[in-house]
Amino acid sequence: YYRVGTGSSSYDKLTDYSKFLEYERKIEYSTHRWVEDYRKLLELVSSCDGCKAVIEAEILFKETYLYLLHGYFNCSYEVKIPSYPSLAFKCIKCLIKKEIPLSEFMFRLAMISLPLIFGKRRGAEFYLKKKFKRYSENE
Repeated sequence: YYRVGTGSSSYDKLTDYSKFLEYERKIEYSTHRWVEDYRKLLELVSSCDGCKAVIEAEILFKETYLYLLHGYFNCSYEVKIPSYPSLAFKCIKCLIKKEIPLSEFMFRLAMISLPLIFGKRRGAEFYLKKKFKRYSENE
């Protein structure tokens, strides 16, 4: 099976930070489900190297997002998220295999390093405030 759709998660005309956090919480909830789905999909396409590379990169993107926000929203359903060294190794592996560009590698490595630099809660808040600022300026 494969889950499709998440409901409303649009950032359109967002000016209220608390509303932004509500949308972000919904997206995090959905991302936990997506990671589970991608992992199951990865098992189904184990013989297709091209398919595996795309799915592994997508799993990495979702896992880095979840690693950064882990515990911030207290989701009722959470998938198991790899540790920092495991995620860093996955990033390096994807870079070496040329599944992600250097700029994406640096961004992902910076994302998973935020909790180590600022602490779990402050690292997530730093990321969310930057993201909110980016979306509110683009209106």
